[in-house]
Amino acid sequence: MKVTHVCRYWRSTALAAKALWCRIVINRRNRSTSLAQAFFERSNPLPIELEHECYASEEGSELNTFYRALSDSPHRIAVLNLRGKELHRKAWDLLQRQLLNIIGISLRSRIRPVEDLRNVDFLGGRTDTLRKLHLNGYFWPEVPFPALTHLYLENDLRERRVSPIELFGLLKSTSSTLEVLHMQDMSPLFDLPQIYSPPPLDERIHMLSLHYVEIHQFFKNSSVFPLLFLQHLFCPRMETIVWDVECMYTWPSHEWNLNMLPPNYHLLSVTKLVGRSFQGLSYVLTGATLHVDLRLAPHMSALTVAFLGNYTSNVKLLALLDLPSEPYHLKRNILRVYSSVTSLHLGWYDDLLDILIDLEGHDDVDGEASAICPNLKTLTIYTGENLKANTHKFRQGLKAYRLPMLRLSSSQSTRRKRRQHGTRYTLQFRSGDINGISFEEDQ
Repeated sequence: MKVTHVCRYWRSTALAAKALWCRIVINRRNRSTSLAQAFFERSNPLPIELEHECYASEEGSELNTFYRALSDSPHRIAVLNLRGKELHRKAWDLLQRQLLNIIGISLRSRIRPVEDLRNVDFLGGRTDTLRKLHLNGYFWPEVPFPALTHLYLENDLRERRVSPIELFGLLKSTSSTLEVLHMQDMSPLFDLPQIYSPPPLDERIHMLSLHYVEIHQFFKNSSVFPLLFLQHLFCPRMETIVWDVECMYTWPSHEWNLNMLPPNYHLLSVTKLVGRSFQGLSYVLTGATLHVDLRLAPHMSALTVAFLGNYTSNVKLLALLDLPSEPYHLKRNILRVYSSVTSLHLGWYDDLLDILIDLEGHDDVDGEASAICPNLKTLTIYTGENLKANTHKFRQGLKAYRLPMLRLSSSQSTRRKRRQHGTRYTLQFRSGDINGISFEEDQ
C-alpha cells in the first residue's frame, strides 16, 4: 500500500500492476474489509490468495459484501487460509462452493470446530485441482483428493483420535500424487501396536510419489506408535522421514521394537548413522544417512543408538558425539552392535584408552567378549579444543595393557595393529567436535 502514496506516477504504476494486489489479508492488525474488497477489485481477473483470521463475533455488511464478491467469482480463488476460534459462516459457505482453480486450503482452529468437514459438501465435491491441504483440529472431508501433493494434518485437541481406516482411506485417494505428508498428533491408534504385523507388500498402499514424511507426537500415549501406519505403506521414492523418538520412552527399553521405527526396508538402506545435537529435536532419515539427536534424552542415548543398530545392519560409517552421562560399558555395547562399521568417528576423547584396549587388546575384557567393530578401517577421535593424546596417564595406560605407544605423524594420524584380528586400522585425531562436520564424502 505504501507505494501508492509516493507520488502520482508510482500510484498509477502500482494500481496497474494487478499482481501486487493478489494477496488479501484480514487479521487482527488489518480488519478493513473495504481494503480487502479494493484488493480483490484491483487484482481482477488474476487468481487471489485469501488469509482470513476469523472471530466468533465478526459480522458486518462490509464483510458480507466481500464474501459475496468472492462467491460471485469462485474461479478467482487459488488459495484459502482460514483460521480462528470459529470460521465465519460465509467462509463455511464458500468452502462448499465449487472453486474451479483452487490449489491450496488451510483450515486451523484453536477449539473444537462448530462444523465438521465430514458433514459439508466440501468444494462442492470438486477437488481435482487441490494441491495442498492443511487441516488443524478438523476431521477431514470424506472426498477423494486425486491431485493432492502436500498434506498437513495437525491436532491441538487431545480428545481427537484417528483410526487406521480413516487415515488409510485418505491416503488411498492420494496414492499416485502425494509427495509430502506432515502429521502432528494425528497418528492412528492401533490395537496392540507392539505386536502389529504389517500386511504383505502387494496389500500395502503404494504411495508412488511420496518422498517426504514428518511425524510428531507431542501428546504422549503408550498406545500410540506414531510411525506404525508407515508399515502399511510402500513408498519406493521415499527420501526423508523425520520423527520424534521420545514416544519410545513411555515404554521400558526391553519392550522397544521395530514398530516404533520407520519400516525395515528403509532402515536396511542406511549406511551412515550420525549422532549429534540438533535444534530440531528430531531424528532424520534422509537417503542413506540416519541423523540421531543425542540430546533429546541424554540418559537414554546409548540405549537408543544400540537399539537402532539392531535394525541398521548395513551401517558402514558411525559418528557419535560425546555421551558424558553414559558409562563406557554402554558405549562399548554400541560398538559391538554396529559390527559392519568400517569408518568410526567418536567424540569420546576421555574414553580413548578403553577404546584402544577393546580394539587392540585381548578379545575378553572384564570377563566379556569385546569384539567391537571387527571390520574397522579408520577411527577418528575428536578432541575438543586441544589435542592431548600423549599425556603421561594415557601412556601409562597403554603400557599397562602392553599396547604400543602413539607415534603420530604431522597429520595427527598413525597406523595401529589389532593383534587378535590380524588387521590394521588408521587412528587419527581432529580438534573440535562432530557437530559441524559433514560426512557426505566419508565412507
